[in-house]
Order: sequence, then C-alpha cells, then structure tokens
Amino acid sequence: MPNKHKKVRKIPTKPKSDIVNVSNRFLEFFKTGKRFNTGLSIHAGRIIVKIINDLKDDAFKYSNDLQNYRTLFDQDLDSDYNSFAGFKFKTSEISKSNNTEHVKSALDYLSNYGYDWHESVNAEGEKVRTKVGFINLATYSNGYIGFQVPKYWIKRLIDNTSFYNKMMYDLAFNLSNSKHFLFHIWLMTLKQEGTKVKLDTLNEYFFDGKGYKRYADMNREFLKKVKINLDKYSNTSFNYSYSNNLIHIVPYNVVPSLLADIKETTSFSIKVTQKVNYFKQRNGLEDKDLKYLRKILRDEKTFDLFMASFNEYKRQCKLRKLPVTHYQGRKFLESLQRYAEVIYQLSDTGKKYPDDFPRFYE
Repeated sequence: MPNKHKKVRKIPTKPKSDIVNVSNRFLEFFKTGKRFNTGLSIHAGRIIVKIINDLKDDAFKYSNDLQNYRTLFDQDLDSDYNSFAGFKFKTSEISKSNNTEHVKSALDYLSNYGYDWHESVNAEGEKVRTKVGFINLATYSNGYIGFQVPKYWIKRLIDNTSFYNKMMYDLAFNLSNSKHFLFHIWLMTLKQEGTKVKLDTLNEYFFDGKGYKRYADMNREFLKKVKINLDKYSNTSFNYSYSNNLIHIVPYNVVPSLLADIKETTSFSIKVTQKVNYFKQRNGLEDKDLKYLRKILRDEKTFDLFMASFNEYKRQCKLRKLPVTHYQGRKFLESLQRYAEVIYQLSDTGKKYPDDFPRFYE
C-alpha cells in the first residue's frame, strides 16, 4: 500500500552554474570519523554537485537570514511524515562518455551511503524518523537516471545556518581521481593560515591509513598532482612545504587557468575573494570589516579605487621605509580611505561630486 504521507517535490534540471555553494554542515558527508570516504567515486561526486546545482533556484536563496530561509519549498518539505526531492538527469551529464556502468555504480554507492534511521522535524514540530540512504529509488532508463533525496539530506545541502564554501561546478567533471576531489573538499575546511599535518595523518585521511611511507613519494605521486589540477580547474588551490616531519598546507584563492569560458562576473567575484582574503591575512582585518568589504567591493569601480588606494599606500610605505604590514586592522583601512578620497576627488566624477566617494569601513 503506498504511503499517503510521502511527498515528493520534483526538481527540474538547471543549466550548470559557474559556482555551487556547499554548506559546511554538508562537508561532513564526505567523512567517516577522520577518514574521508574514499569509496566515493568521481561520478558520485558529480551527482552530488549536480544535485546542489539544481537546488539553486528562487526557492533556495543562500541567505544568512533564517527568517528568509523558511521558503515555500522548505515548508513543502515539512510534510506530515517524510518528504523527498526528486531528480532526473541525463547520463551524459554525469559521464561525458555515457559510461552507464560507472554511473550505476555511483548510484549504488549513494543509495547505500548513510543508510540508517534519520530524524527530521515536520511542520507541526513533531520528530519523524525514517530509514533511508542519501538517495532512494534510483532508476535508469533510455539515457536518464532518476532518484529521490530525503529531506534529512536536503536540509544539509541547503543549510544556511552554516557558512557556504564556493566550489567550481566543473571541478568534479574535470577531475578523474576522486581523491583529488576529496582533497579539495578538505581544503575548503581549512582556515586561511592553513594547517600542519604529519604524513601519517594524510595517509589516514585519504588512503585509509595506508599509502605513502615517505614524504618524497607523497609529494611526487599525490600532492604535486593535486595542486596542478586545482591550479587548472578550481577557485581554491594551495601551497605546501615540508619541515620537521610536518607538511604545511596553506589554501589560497585563484582564478582557474583553464576555465577561460567562465562568466566575467564569476572571474571578478573570485578576484574580490582572493584580494579580501589576502588583506585579511596580511593586514589583520576583522570579520566585521571583511563582511563590509566583500559587500562594497562587488562594485567594480569601488574595487578599482580600493586597489589604486592600496598601490598608493604601498608607495608611501616604501618612501617611509615601512613594511606594508605596518598598519593592521582598522588603521590599515583608515589609511586606504585617506588615499581613496584624494584619488577619487581628482577623477572626473569626483570633481562633479566631491563628497560621493565610497567608504571602506562602517
């Protein structure tokens, strides 16, 4: 007898975005304890990325305002018992070569992954427990795959109570090695200053405790190859070094070298993120100022003025024999603000509207 309480919301397939937003809460999906789930194939990773992409709709605004989070779609999922989102993809969207066996194997993995009793809360505030995997009722027919994702996992995919990490959509589709994909997932969890890990720790994370006995082998066969791929295809890559039996890994933002076809707005957004993170690290900007800067620097004219002010700041530091890091935090922004006002007022716009210069802090 069909479950009359089951509700399925069909999600239409969407054109791919340049970037998908992955919540911190969902990153735990890729781990069991300290170990990453190395059984996850690159095709399974692509299915996950495609799901996130298709959820990016008007009903799924990535807002930090929890009130706005209660969208119509979210309310629709909060049915009496259990709710699912239904997806249908072309096989070619997951495998360019239309390798159905690889795609079916990925569906098998995702069907079994996390298969357990999961608890969610319905619209009346009642706790509902359902035994499901990450995907359910997987089907394949005439070059299409279909499946359902339960509300428990959807909530984690679009959870805007946590920070979002930006991932290039095409990354999973340009990589063939799932461990490189998982390394990128881990990289997104690191702070700007990076981390120091032992060789054994990386073996534990990505090789189930087995792997490389010497750093030289890890470097040649894994780290160097991952970095080459992330420099080409990702908006986040890393630098690394080795000393005192520790591997120091530091993430940084880049504009991918082999993704010339990304939108100009995406490239500009990556550039803004790169610069803001640079100033955070070098000049000790606090979270409040960083949030404001990310907002105002979305305007290209403001961004250009900010960078022109920084170049003048560097020139003045050199004349006064001061390091560029001499001013930290708000004092750094106040210095740039003074140069910005002078540069702005010398411009054609500034001569007409001398007091309309942007402010770099609140």
